[in-house]
Amino acid sequence: MVKLKGPLLSLEASGSIGDVITYSKTKRTPYARVHGTHVDANSLAQQSARLMFGFVATQFLLIPDVAAESYSPHATLAKISNYNSYQAHNAARWARFAPPSQDHAAAESGSTSSVIFNGVELDGTRWKLTTTTGSLMDGWGLVFFASQSSGFTASKSNIIIATTDFVGPVVRRFWSPPTTGQWYFRMRSFTTDGAWGTLSMQNPPPL
Repeated sequence: MVKLKGPLLSLEASGSIGDVITYSKTKRTPYARVHGTHVDANSLAQQSARLMFGFVATQFLLIPDVAAESYSPHATLAKISNYNSYQAHNAARWARFAPPSQDHAAAESGSTSSVIFNGVELDGTRWKLTTTTGSLMDGWGLVFFASQSSGFTASKSNIIIATTDFVGPVVRRFWSPPTTGQWYFRMRSFTTDGAWGTLSMQNPPPL
């Protein structure tokens, strides 16, 4: 349905033509834009983004002072805080599916931890994911991916857990799925300097 106020090619045009283009104006300037579509704010992709940004946000006060201070030059130029510079830096990295880094330079180096993804188990309505980390080395965090399709590709849109890595013989983490049924999981670690570790095998294994 066409809903317009004013002639289409006039400065008074306002409204949308179907789901294709929308005419409107600010206080000073008329404009036209592609008609937007509703995006599920609670989709797995949206939840994945919030998980990673939440991890980054909570870690700023825990990273070494020298790493936090590495954001000062950029923060000064941009007239923002070191924290906001750190957030912007890691948001840009995540946009290209690169893990966060503590230091602004992000050399993408270092040795990932010895973490092993032992297995998964359905515990009531939650999935229990078990890992073992014997040595942390330069390890910083772990990312878990999930899908209801066996043999799935891990991506920034199917992350279910973003958390710190730490030494422990048996570490259990729990996840409540949005739907029932079989789920499959993979895990990947990353270093303090923004380097990915090796992607784990799928748990449970492909049929």
